[in-house]
Amino acid sequence: MAITHKYVDFSGGSDLDDGDSDGDAYGTIQRAIDEIDGAAGNQINVKSNAAHVTPEGGNSYDLSGLSVSTSQNNPLIISGYTSTPGDGGIGEIDGADEIAKIFINAPSHFFLKDLKIHNCTSYMVSFSSFWGMFRCEITDVGPYGGSCWDPGSIGIVYGCHIHDIEQGGATHALRLGYYAYASNNYVHDVSGHGIWADGNMIVLTNNLVHTTGENGIDSASNEMHIINNNTVVGEDIAGKYGLDLNATDIVMAVGNIVKDWDIGINNDSGGIVLYHGYNHLHGNTPGEDYSGSVLHDLENNEVDNPDFTDVDGGDFSVGSSAKAKSYPTEFKGSSTNTFIDTGAAQREEEGGGGGGGTIRRHPKVLGGA
Repeated sequence: MAITHKYVDFSGGSDLDDGDSDGDAYGTIQRAIDEIDGAAGNQINVKSNAAHVTPEGGNSYDLSGLSVSTSQNNPLIISGYTSTPGDGGIGEIDGADEIAKIFINAPSHFFLKDLKIHNCTSYMVSFSSFWGMFRCEITDVGPYGGSCWDPGSIGIVYGCHIHDIEQGGATHALRLGYYAYASNNYVHDVSGHGIWADGNMIVLTNNLVHTTGENGIDSASNEMHIINNNTVVGEDIAGKYGLDLNATDIVMAVGNIVKDWDIGINNDSGGIVLYHGYNHLHGNTPGEDYSGSVLHDLENNEVDNPDFTDVDGGDFSVGSSAKAKSYPTEFKGSSTNTFIDTGAAQREEEGGGGGGGTIRRHPKVLGGA
């Protein structure tokens, strides 16, 4: 696929330039949006040397006026860079606390990569279909949403750092629609819900979630949610759940760490078939690690064993260990990363080894090659 590149340098570029190279970069992102004309895909490269403040007058970046239609073979990508596209530089977009949303009228096949996006008063973007966020930091967003609201179908969120979301009520840091996949994301300092799975066929794996007001992961309506190998930590707030599993059909919750909640795993939807096992539930209200009905226990859950999570051995939880492992640097997929396992990774099995068992661990899937 031949991608047409446009370059934006808020510090040294000019909207009078042609935007075709780093040396002739535009001065604003809106100018690059207005000049998109590639028939086989377009990428706007946002230079990392200065924050790109959203348009004057409190306007959002409006994507409704694109001169070409996006598609599988013609995506629109907005990505950070330092000197060349894809070099890992983080472009910064600042809403200056003046606008409700950073991007509006997002088309299908719209992707955000290597960006820090912050300071808007509602939510960052409402995606359409076929969308993705990769290695982005989303912060200082609220009070009505988080990184995205009412997302369309077929989306991917990978390696993102979502934090300091000023929410209230039933809002959330990350909402996922139909056919979505979220992995390797770090969600913390969120006053609303952490991740809301709100569509059919959603997979949540290897995410680290810490909320201070509402539930950690909500498996809401619809069916077939897989929640595997996540760490979900709360603040012992009455009536709040680590995993609130209320999809209308099959939900699988396996290999998660669920810590410091009023109720660890909850299901109060009678129509559900819930399979759960190999989870570590620790520090939740005594006797309230599980709640609800129609639970198909896969067994081997570990309850209130503080030694089960072995941080030194690579298991991961929220708190001092997060700082010790230099989040979010190690979360961005660098080839120099050590591998980190966010979920319930340590368990003795029958046979072999000293002490009556061998240690089985989930694969250490986070990090680079």
